[in-house]
Amino acid sequence: MLARRWLDRQDRLRGSRVYRCAACGGRFAVTGDALGAIEQGRWDVAELKVAIRESIASGVLPRIENGNGRPGVIAIGRQAS
Repeated sequence: MLARRWLDRQDRLRGSRVYRCAACGGRFAVTGDALGAIEQGRWDVAELKVAIRESIASGVLPRIENGNGRPGVIAIGRQAS
């Protein structure tokens, strides 16, 4: 799912990184603590992929966040054209 990453300049406090989806080419962000939960296998990655790709398809720049131990996908901007 991940192809490339760079710092999310708008969210330095949570250590967000912006990624480009290898499947569709859209961009999305992941906070540092959310990435840790994903890497540790605590969250269902298949559900997150669906939510992220739906957001990307609608032109939204989504960010995966850790909300009380559960994943949350919120809109933080628009996809670059």
